[in-house]
Amino acid sequence: MPKRPAILIIIIVIIILVLLLLLCSRCSCGGDRPDRQDTTVSLQTKEVQIDLDAALVLDLTVEMQDLLPVTFETEDGRGGWAIRIPGNRPIATPAYADGRLYVGGGYASHEFYCLDAITGEMIWQIATSDDGPTAAVIEDGYVAFNTESCTIIVVRAEDGELVWEEWLGDPLMSQPAVCDGKLYIAYPAGMQGLEPPELLEIMEIEPLDPFEPPELIDPYAPDQPGPDGLPDEPFEPVDFPEPADIPDLPEIADWDDLEEPTDAYDLEGYEPDEYDIELPEDPEMADPYAPYEPDDSPIEPPTDPVELPDEMFVLPDGNIEPPAQEASHRLLCADLRTGEHIWEQPITSDVITAPVVAEGKVYVTCFDGASFCFNADTGELIWQKKGTATSAPLVLKGQIFQAQRAQQGDEVFEGIQQMDTAGNETADQLLASGKASYLKPGQGGGVGLANAQELDAEVGFGTAPQGAQLDKASQNVGVSTVAGAWAYQGSRVVAAGDMMGNAQGNNINWVNAETGHLQWRCTITGSGVAEAQQVFTPPSLGKKRLYLAGPTGHLLALEMATGETFFAYQTGHPIVFQPSLADGRVFVGTTDGLVICLETGDDDADGWPMWGGDGRHNLAR
Repeated sequence: MPKRPAILIIIIVIIILVLLLLLCSRCSCGGDRPDRQDTTVSLQTKEVQIDLDAALVLDLTVEMQDLLPVTFETEDGRGGWAIRIPGNRPIATPAYADGRLYVGGGYASHEFYCLDAITGEMIWQIATSDDGPTAAVIEDGYVAFNTESCTIIVVRAEDGELVWEEWLGDPLMSQPAVCDGKLYIAYPAGMQGLEPPELLEIMEIEPLDPFEPPELIDPYAPDQPGPDGLPDEPFEPVDFPEPADIPDLPEIADWDDLEEPTDAYDLEGYEPDEYDIELPEDPEMADPYAPYEPDDSPIEPPTDPVELPDEMFVLPDGNIEPPAQEASHRLLCADLRTGEHIWEQPITSDVITAPVVAEGKVYVTCFDGASFCFNADTGELIWQKKGTATSAPLVLKGQIFQAQRAQQGDEVFEGIQQMDTAGNETADQLLASGKASYLKPGQGGGVGLANAQELDAEVGFGTAPQGAQLDKASQNVGVSTVAGAWAYQGSRVVAAGDMMGNAQGNNINWVNAETGHLQWRCTITGSGVAEAQQVFTPPSLGKKRLYLAGPTGHLLALEMATGETFFAYQTGHPIVFQPSLADGRVFVGTTDGLVICLETGDDDADGWPMWGGDGRHNLAR
């Protein structure tokens, strides 16, 4: 038999449990219960401030000679090298492969270079057939790039030997993409074949070397080659036959006595030939001195219908207007090794920065804000979407992220648009949005090329050519020059794991791609920072850090987890293209013709060897 104290303890515990159950039941059944409180934890955005005026100065004031690298050291113990490319022109993102850098000579240049990535020394150099090499892409030992005017070029990475090239049209303002032996590039429709180098070969005319004056030939010197390449025979006089005897005309004594012939066409000895025109017997000639009398008789409309081109349509009022999605450009897919055309499709304007290849599809965003998706192998159009997109897309885990423009009254905003891979928007608002006055027409899109118009004039564009369709670009992203479109990259998104981010205006955003939560936002301040400007180009991704460069000349590394600064340097040279990363080094090109290599002393700066991370332009870490 149990002891009484133990029984009492058990009874007390039971009573307490019953009372607790009753209390919980009262709380759940109403009564005087207060309104239910939201138990969801409020997600906070970490705000970070970076003052660019506090950046360390990277001393590159040493006098440089063209194509001779110089080394430097930073105040905090890092080092690197810099090399000046002849011409002092804007340099696009250097591409890295197997210890080498591949970089064009800049907008308006005719050169392309291969440099040693460790020392900066030149390995080889080639002259291009047209000016303005873009950033290069590399796959399987082939280096592909295009010139602004007007050719796609593929060379061997080993020695720069030309594999193939093709003139496509003027201008080419985007760069190519490569994937699995295929090359993708946009070009102006209707221009292909107008002035290709092949035309010179057909006409058996050799193009002039722009660096060598043509040899002057004395046309009167003996034995000079003729048009067929054979020496002309020495000049010999030609004996022409003596003219036939012409009978003397009768001498007329008095012109007043001359009788008018009864038949003006009955000339003695004249025989008409096939060149004679038979005139009517009694032509009705209008009196040239009669006063003008307007003809008020109605004009009968034509009975035959007017045939219209397929790309035109007739409005109800009878006016003719092109369709809203007029295709001014083409997207071409070619074999990377041979240049053979595989397919091409119409698009509405040139492509922003480059095509993007992901999961067997090719995605492009055009300067007019439209987006397209094609099958990468067959070119079949999967979907197209009008819009106001302002950057190349990023495809991540079945979702598409791209920057997009929005207007509220007179204010222009930009944020991250989210869609599924079928082109359907999956978010009802733009993520991480902010003011974007740099996108207003004529503001330049925030590119940071202060001399864009002078650069255009250098290549012969006093005004933008019609083929560029820059009226569309100006309305959507603010770009109105060929050089500006050539350098424009917008607020392109990058991604690592479940996180994504971009540089947008004077902010750097880092967002959870699944929830849309803005984890941190870094606001940039300092001298030279303006609202109508992109302070930084799209970030490049290391293993745990973001690397950024911008037209103020700054080069930064930020921690992905916190947004805190790992390093910040002022190079003193504006930068308008995304950096590349390899083997612990950061590579950038400047607007005044420098290629700079910063040795970080850390293996984090690796795995981002070209613009967009790889040849597909869709690398996510």
